[in-house]
Amino acid sequence: METDNAIQRISTEISENLLIAESIIETNSDPIWAIDANYCLIFDNKTFQEITKRGIGRSLNKGENVLSHDWDPDFLNFWKELY
Repeated sequence: METDNAIQRISTEISENLLIAESIIETNSDPIWAIDANYCLIFDNKTFQEITKRGIGRSLNKGENVLSHDWDPDFLNFWKELY
């Protein structure tokens, strides 16, 4: 029973921390995103979504390669060098 209570407390704490992190990411006016080793989108915030809409006409989906679109070649090369 004590172990169950500890697990429940930890689970609640993790959930609360995730909500706080999500709130910080979503309310930030800077674009925030993460990609994996294959340049596929893991997560992004609304600001990043707005930038991609302006750049390629739509938001990117999670799992989609962020460098495989018809971006301006100079813009694309700039980001490829950073990644």
